[in-house]
Amino acid sequence: MANMVDDVTYEPMEWEQKRDAFLDTVIKHEGGYVDHKLDPGGKTKYGISQKQYPDLDIKKLEIEDAKTIYKRTGGELASAETNYGKNEFAFKMADIGINAGPQIGTEIMQKSLNFFGMELDEDGKMGDATRTAFNKVIDNPDNRNQLMTLIVQNQKRYYAGEKFNTKTVSKEKVEAFGGGWEDRANYRGI
Repeated sequence: MANMVDDVTYEPMEWEQKRDAFLDTVIKHEGGYVDHKLDPGGKTKYGISQKQYPDLDIKKLEIEDAKTIYKRTGGELASAETNYGKNEFAFKMADIGINAGPQIGTEIMQKSLNFFGMELDEDGKMGDATRTAFNKVIDNPDNRNQLMTLIVQNQKRYYAGEKFNTKTVSKEKVEAFGGGWEDRANYRGI
């Protein structure tokens, strides 16, 4: 795996504080208990789904327990940190992964990186090519804001129902969830 660029990484104490703020943002985005027929997660609370955690009483899930789940090794946040470093991109990509799934998050990143001429397959598969392209783009500090803007734009396109290679949102889901998704897409990773 390619190493993350040192100058895009938060210091350990700052990372912990920002991670806690990120988790508060996720809880706000996800909201309380929901059992919507169009939500593939089924019964969810704070973004934690009954499908993913069948032995958990979702209705009784507390915020701090949800945050503990999000901090677990192998979760969206840990994976994003591994792939993008300890920076705002890890938070943005974790948030997309929590809401839409890690594969669409990776495809959104690949589409965004391709704007810079990276020529990645937009297949939603995280690998060395995507990590290397990310590091190459981020190596130029002038690209940082532009990359985040592209990610936000591509996320909005996905949420609007535009066809993506790995997954496309149905018109029915856009109508049901689109307003909240639009707000969520504007999140820029703290």
